Formats: sequence, C-alpha cells, structure tokens
Amino acid sequence: MAARRHSLAAVALSLALGSGASAQSQLSDSRWLPPGSDIASSLSSEPREILRVTEAGGIEPFLVGLGRLAFRSPLLLGGEARRLGLSCNTCHTGGGANTSFFVAGVSDLPGNVDGAHSFFNLKADDGRNRSINIPDLRGVRWRGPYGHDGRFWSLREFTRDVIVTEFAGDDPPAVILDALVAYQNELDQPTNPNLAPNGALTDRASEAAHRGETLFRRDCAACHIPSAGFVDRLNHDVGTGERIDTPTLLGLSVTAPYLHDGGAADLGAVIDHFDKLLGLGYGADDKQALTAYLDAVGAVAEPDVPVTLDRDLVRLRALAGLAMTPLQDEDPALTDLIVELTRFEIGRIFERFHRNDHQPAQRLLIRWSRALGDIATLAHDRKFAAARVALAGWQTMLDEERSKLDGAAGTSLYNPDVLAKAG
Repeated sequence: MAARRHSLAAVALSLALGSGASAQSQLSDSRWLPPGSDIASSLSSEPREILRVTEAGGIEPFLVGLGRLAFRSPLLLGGEARRLGLSCNTCHTGGGANTSFFVAGVSDLPGNVDGAHSFFNLKADDGRNRSINIPDLRGVRWRGPYGHDGRFWSLREFTRDVIVTEFAGDDPPAVILDALVAYQNELDQPTNPNLAPNGALTDRASEAAHRGETLFRRDCAACHIPSAGFVDRLNHDVGTGERIDTPTLLGLSVTAPYLHDGGAADLGAVIDHFDKLLGLGYGADDKQALTAYLDAVGAVAEPDVPVTLDRDLVRLRALAGLAMTPLQDEDPALTDLIVELTRFEIGRIFERFHRNDHQPAQRLLIRWSRALGDIATLAHDRKFAAARVALAGWQTMLDEERSKLDGAAGTSLYNPDVLAKAG
C-alpha cells in the first residue's frame, strides 16, 4: 500500500514540475486547450461551484467533500488521462461544461470529446469518430437518464462507466462512487432572475423574450418542459439518425456550441435547424423572439470566480481534513486514498510557482505533501491516535506557513498578468 501511495504522489509531483519549454506548459489544465488559446483568460478564473447544501446554509457532508476531492483528481482515471492530468473537473469545471476543452484527434471542436476513443482506452474504441458535446452537470440530479443517448438510468452506473470504460480507470471503491454521486447530486443550477420556479418568464425578461415564450410553448415545450427543468427525460431523433437524450436549456448562455455534437455554433443555428426539420416556417421576427427567449432562459447570474492562492489553500485545508473521518473510524485504506488525492491538490498549487526564485515555496509545498504521506503511513501502521494528532498539526502548519506562499504569489502563475506573459 505504501509503495502504491508514493508512486501516485510521484505522478502528481511530476505533473507539477513539468517538462515543457514554457511556464504555461507546466499548468496541466493548459494541455486541454486548443492551439492559440488565451491561456491567461482560460486559467485565471473558473465557474463558481454551487452546492445546494452550503447555499442553504448547511454543513457539507463528508461524502460530498470526498466526492469533490475525487472529482478533481486524475488519479481516478487511467493511462493517458492520468499521465496528462485529466480529471472529471477538467471537463466539468465547477460542475459546468468546459467549452474550451480540446484534444487533437479526439475533439473535432472545442467543448467536444470522443468518449469511445483509443487515445484514452484502446479497448473502448468503437471505430467511429464521434465527438460529443460536454454536458453541464449542474442540476444533474433531475436529468436522468444519463449519457448523450440516455442509456444509463442510474447516475452511479453512468459515473462508473465514464471512469472505467471511457478513461480506462480502475474500478473505483464503492465509497468513492457513492461520494461522486453525492457530490454531483449537490451541484445546483446557477440562479436566473428571468425564471419563476415553474419555468415561466418573470417580468425581468424582455418583451421579445415573452413573445418567444409563446412560440416556444407551442413548438418546443413538449420535449423541453419548462416546469420540469426544460427536459422530458426521454430521447428523440432530432434529424441526426440517432436518438439523443433531451438536454436542459438552463445555463445554455455559457455552454455553446449546441446540439449533442456541437454542430450548432449559436442559438440562431439551433433555431434554423429545428425550423427546417419540423417545417415551422419561422420568419425573421419569430427567430429573433425565440432567440431572446432562449437567451433569457439560459442566462447565468453567477459570475466566474478568480483562481487565487487563497481559494486553493482554503480548499486544500478542507480536503485534507476529510482524512479525519477515516482516522476516527480506524480505516487505513480510505485514509490512504484521501491522502493520495489531496497530495495531487498540492501538486496543482505547486504548478503555479514556476520560477527559479520560487524554490522556497516549492520546497514548502513538497514538505506539506510529504507530511501528509507520513500521516497515511501512521494510519497504515494502525497508529490512529498519532495520525489524528499529526493531521491536526498539519492543518495548523498550513495556517502558520501559508504567508510564506502569499509573498511569492504576486510573481507566480496565480497572477493573471504573469500568466499572460509566460511564454
């Protein structure tokens, strides 16, 4: 167990240390952007994660926190995905859809990925080039069945298939699958002041949007049911020769391109497609009104949040603290797994301190990582009381030493200006 733990930690540190020619290439998430991307813009902010339990003022349950940790870690996936630092969160950042995700030869457009491709799993290759648009997972608890064609009735079954079949990962422990499902079920849809709870437009929406609502309820609402989150939980052939699960329209303002294959670059193209397919005979005014309606339905009031050292350290402290539960339960295996996944989070922070004069910060992060590994070793040796004391001490150490990182953050890749200039 200890040998496996240290080998996986080495993966995290090797990703953090990087071997590319530029500082940007050392950020693992930059590997999943199309050529010519504005890396500074893409990696300086991210969608705000919205969890219904904390939004309601509750305390995040252990399984939800464990699910977030697993969701963010490439160590759950296999082969090429793990080597290159791909995690569930890479494609579904903060639970949303990463519309910039791109892998040459696997993606035909940014935001698309072929989930049955030999690049990730040779055994799962279906012999077809078929990229699927990455879905938004916010509100996924209401969206079954799952998969682009709705072939999975269980979110747990679908999640396991993504890990094991699409990305060649090992069969995850039952507690990790439970945690991933618990986390995804907590992901909430961003607020939208244009919509009432029953899916009707409020007075905040424009006059054009209200005209579009009348057309939508006549022509589209049988499948995209407003009162049901704009889904019908069925699949349909919408002119592609393949039955596709009905997607929600909530949040669509930040999920272009559209349709299951990303074949519609904008909402106008979506309307044109269905106008032709169904023979609706829309005029220019109708299309304008429908576009205004879809813009209102798909609006997202929650702004992206900046990627900062402070947010990453707060998250790191909370994720490391998850190990206290298995330590109290005297469960060395789960303690070991949480430590493995958390050390990768340290590697993510390490990536941002890329300069030679950041060596003190780098050494500090390596020391934090090794100290976590020592806690897992204590648990492996069944010295649980000592391990609990060590974990509390580790959190205190982070609180006391974080200022040493704060001083270097201004010249690190946490600074958007530095990130923009890094070549």
